[in-house]
Amino acid sequence: MSAIEYGVALIYGVLGSRLDMVVQSDSHTTRYALDVEVMDEQGRVITDRLDDHRDEITLEGVVRASGSPEVGQEMSYGGITYILKEVTDRGSNQEYRKVSVRGVKYEQI
Repeated sequence: MSAIEYGVALIYGVLGSRLDMVVQSDSHTTRYALDVEVMDEQGRVITDRLDDHRDEITLEGVVRASGSPEVGQEMSYGGITYILKEVTDRGSNQEYRKVSVRGVKYEQI
């Protein structure tokens, strides 16, 4: 049996399902899916074409006791809407459940 708990309802211990999260860290990456370089006869790059801009974000945090992010659904963070591409749920018998989500914002979607 647990001791007294205060504040937000979170999932403690092992098992459970993937749920909403309290964000504790984020990591943002901007890149192009298409990067084509053309080299001259000496092997020097003389032109470069970058297309299909993408914003990627990874969020890590503690699982809330409500909600359920799933791969394929949309998620808004920092004013940008991402498509969830990966959800990782980790648990331990000595701490709150942790979750990591990775989302992608495509240029044309």
